[in-house]
Amino acid sequence: MSEQRKPWGQWLLFAVLVAAAWLLVRSAVWPLFAGR
Repeated sequence: MSEQRKPWGQWLLFAVLVAAAWLLVRSAVWPLFAGR
């Protein structure tokens, strides 16, 4: 059992967190730009 150098779980969690943060920021900022 050799440990691989690619922690897929960590990368997947990181990607999900980034996606969630991006959606939150975009949904919060988009109305400001759309309202102008």
